[in-house]
Amino acid sequence: MYGGPVYFYQNLVYNAPASGSLKLIATPAGVLVYQNTFVGGINARGPASNVHFRNNLILSQEEADPVFAVGTYTSYSTSDYNAFRQNPGKDDAFEWNLPAAGLVSDYKSPPVVHRYKTLKEYSDASGQEKHSVLVDYDTFMNVSMPDKTGPAASLQARRFGLPAEAGFGRDSTPELNCRRSPTDSPERRRTSARTKRAGPCRSTGRATKPCHER
Repeated sequence: MYGGPVYFYQNLVYNAPASGSLKLIATPAGVLVYQNTFVGGINARGPASNVHFRNNLILSQEEADPVFAVGTYTSYSTSDYNAFRQNPGKDDAFEWNLPAAGLVSDYKSPPVVHRYKTLKEYSDASGQEKHSVLVDYDTFMNVSMPDKTGPAASLQARRFGLPAEAGFGRDSTPELNCRRSPTDSPERRRTSARTKRAGPCRSTGRATKPCHER
């Protein structure tokens, strides 16, 4: 893609092993990646400018490493409120590549590469992902790591709470992935009642809305 802005919102990508679920090439600018489910890592080394990730489920399928790699020309690109399943035992689990320290932007030099083994190491060093969490395939109703011989998958979030309600937004029940939990479940009604008594979500941002069941 060229130019921008670019919006990736409530998409489902399943089984993207080699090159990843999302690639940002041709140096786009103004990229919002919100509330998607990516089964397969993200290789967004770009570089892109002014790119922001929120409320995404990003699960590795142990084909490529790292599970999340971003390259940006701008130091104000951000990522938070996501859930990751990283590749077990890999040294390069996350990459957040940006201009040299002290620069707001740098369009002439390639971003400085920073690699991290764990989510905590990545968050502490980069300042990103302060509210992000680790998950696994049991997050979903009925899905395993992609296997062409396996049964049909249900990519609806299993648990109502985490990661379904760990997201960013004004909605009283902001969710992470592209598919919302069943609205008529007793567990959802009980949780919604508790949320109303406790007051609105403290996070700020654009309200989320349910995606269409596919």
